[in-house]
Amino acid sequence: MAITAPEPRHTRQVIHNIISAPLPERPRHVSKPRRRRKQAQNPSLRLLALICIVTILILLLFGRDPPTANYEPAARRAQSRSDGPASVKATNVDSVVGYLMELANMPPGELWHVFGMESRSGYGQDRFSLSVLEGGDCPANIMPSTPKWLPPRPLHSSRISSTFQSNQSTMSKRKNQKQARKSSEPSVIIWYEHISKAGGTTFCALANSNMRKSSVPKYHCMPRKGKLMDGRVGSWSNEELVEFINENEFKIVANEWDPFDVDKLQLSGRDLYGDNNSSKQQQSESNLQTSLLFVTTLRDPADRLLSSYSFFSENSEDQQRSPINFGKWMKNNLKRVGLFKIGQKSAFRSNIARNNYMVWRFSGGKLPNLQDDESKFSSKSQIFPSTVTDKSVWEQPFEVAVRSLSQHDLILPMDVMTESSGKESLQQILGWTQFAASGRGIVGQKESGHVVTTGEVRNSNAKSYLEERGSGEEFKALWERNWLDYILWYWARAPILDLARYFEKVFRHRRNTVTGSEIHHSSQQNQDIRVLTHNLGHNTTLP
Repeated sequence: MAITAPEPRHTRQVIHNIISAPLPERPRHVSKPRRRRKQAQNPSLRLLALICIVTILILLLFGRDPPTANYEPAARRAQSRSDGPASVKATNVDSVVGYLMELANMPPGELWHVFGMESRSGYGQDRFSLSVLEGGDCPANIMPSTPKWLPPRPLHSSRISSTFQSNQSTMSKRKNQKQARKSSEPSVIIWYEHISKAGGTTFCALANSNMRKSSVPKYHCMPRKGKLMDGRVGSWSNEELVEFINENEFKIVANEWDPFDVDKLQLSGRDLYGDNNSSKQQQSESNLQTSLLFVTTLRDPADRLLSSYSFFSENSEDQQRSPINFGKWMKNNLKRVGLFKIGQKSAFRSNIARNNYMVWRFSGGKLPNLQDDESKFSSKSQIFPSTVTDKSVWEQPFEVAVRSLSQHDLILPMDVMTESSGKESLQQILGWTQFAASGRGIVGQKESGHVVTTGEVRNSNAKSYLEERGSGEEFKALWERNWLDYILWYWARAPILDLARYFEKVFRHRRNTVTGSEIHHSSQQNQDIRVLTHNLGHNTTLP
């Protein structure tokens, strides 16, 4: 069920402020005195000179097409070049894991205050700089030069994204399917990890609007297998998937019901350790004849649970919906998760009621169903009792989930997917430019992209829903039960809101100003800038 959400605050104004910022004045030339004497040291002039030098180096380094024979990962490039005084670059995946693990080890009740959940407008300790990003300030003026939460762009992501866009452009020019299949270009398809009730219908509808109809599976982007409309692609082996790609024209597949198979990363030359595995970094791009472009959309965990209850509950009448029935629906489904088996129909929908569902999905299904902690039952929380938070149970699955998400090419929060930030990211990574939804079996606001498969578009805000029914404490309890998912949710929002676009605007403005004329970039040069800005791991001088 899609929702309508406001655009992040002041985005347009921020872009205007950044690109219109004046360049620093050049220091005036001072002639040398006749007598030799020790020159006065002016820190301001030295800083300005350093900024100019770094800017020129960036233009020289990135103003031409990068070599394709010897691919150098973003993390290595970021580490091998010195930064200017006002630059933001990515950290490594290990540091991201450590930073998020520090938050996960906090008691859920304490984490509630860390994220400022007691206030409607606050950010608490703002561990992911969301107040800066959503407030519209220039990030480099406030954020540290290397945010601990910002991973590098995944290995080969630039090449895979560029190849996908090139292939789509070529396919649109071919007259028939046989010509498309005979192409000698490397094959790239979108692997969409569809988190149930997190914008999957909208994303697939956008795929129909931007891709050749015959390249999109008709049943919600999920390919058939035999007589099954949903072939459960998440359960396929890599060999089976490659064979399917080579024999079909489809350029997108969606996995909705099974956990994310981390082995799929191998098809794009990656693994869970990303920038820390030198052997994977040195893998030649020429060996990647079949690659996956990993995309997912995420949603506020409690809102996703409420939307699942509203959509799948047998009590379809509004007057029958209540917080108590919401809690009962979750408990009934959680009793059945033990019956679930990957790739099979048994209890496959029961997992949507899981607490910390995102961790379960991206850990490859390794997170067990956390049991209720009977020692913490409270009269204030009868519907959503506390769960066992034993570190030995969740620590490894949580780490795997963080590493899996770090290897995704695009992570879109559902509420920004059809707003300016989401559209810019979809255009940069996938080359999509049409944002009116199209396809079979959808209803809703097609022009804006807010669509569902049945019923009507609703704003499933769990906090408002429970507070309006006198169950404010129950929302806090539900939030604490999903503390691991909330860490992932806030973390995933930060890079997309939308630093990449801000840096791209600044870089283009600086480059045009330095040359003194308007520069028309080729498609490959535009892609180079996207590589530069998307992972924020390069030395981009900021205002």
